[in-house]
Amino acid sequence: MWRDQLWWFRDARHYGIVIVLLLAVIGAFIAVPDFNTEENLGNVVTQSAALGVLAIGQTFVCLRSHRSLSRPVTWLDCRA
Repeated sequence: MWRDQLWWFRDARHYGIVIVLLLAVIGAFIAVPDFNTEENLGNVVTQSAALGVLAIGQTFVCLRSHRSLSRPVTWLDCRA
């Protein structure tokens, strides 16, 4: 019975990184008055775009080729 009352804890374990990110953004809004300007938010999105594209590309490579990107690539990997 007590396990049914902890449903929110199981969900929090799955969405922990999202919760931490939201807390960091809320903390930045409170601590830095100029954080919530249109210009600053545009800069944050612009600077994050390249990293997002790289992350999506790496995810596609890992899912498509079933290989880890943590090991070095050799010429043997490129053979057909």
